[in-house]
Amino acid sequence: MSNFIKAFLIAVFLVARSGLSHADEVEPFGIDTVATNTGSLVEIWNTLKQQLYDDDVGTIRSCGSNQTNECAAASKLLTIIEQARQYQGKAFLGHLNISINLLIKSGPGKWSSALDALELGVGDCKAYAVTKYVALLVAGIPPDQIRLVAVHNHLGNQDHLVVAVHQDDQWLILDNLHHLILQASEEVDYEPLYVLDNTGVRQNVSRGELGQPHPAATKGHSSGPF
Repeated sequence: MSNFIKAFLIAVFLVARSGLSHADEVEPFGIDTVATNTGSLVEIWNTLKQQLYDDDVGTIRSCGSNQTNECAAASKLLTIIEQARQYQGKAFLGHLNISINLLIKSGPGKWSSALDALELGVGDCKAYAVTKYVALLVAGIPPDQIRLVAVHNHLGNQDHLVVAVHQDDQWLILDNLHHLILQASEEVDYEPLYVLDNTGVRQNVSRGELGQPHPAATKGHSSGPF
């Protein structure tokens, strides 16, 4: 095969790949998303994101194993992270997921930082997910490989929040409803609504307007839409 033909075939392949949607390559559940700058969820996440990256991550890293009252919550999370470092891949994520699931008691909650959630010790799916999100950042997972994903759980007819981590060309889900680490494609009861990460908020384009109400969550979840 001539070099010209080889170059032509490579060019065709690259063009074909460029035709794949950003969602198919990047987003959990393979959804197509669009960035949004308005709505209550955007306002909440913009404020909380700054707190997570600046305050939570900074405090945890500076506290280390310090056992002072100011560092108690940070020390708990750092211990979990260090224990999880003994493992790799899904085993690492599994240890992190289980440990944080057991660290927080399920109950009514609201959007809060990871350290606030740990100090309180009680929260809904948002507390679990945000704490795992921060733990992954502190553990060194690149921010562009981590997502918070707001989903509608058809099994319980309720809204829910999970963490998605991109690993080995697949999205793996960390969930407080179970200890298993499943691929996003295996979470068949979940319909993705919004994606939150270091760049902001994006919504599933098939869902319509941001802020569209969804069935209220029940025990262990928020009492209204995200």
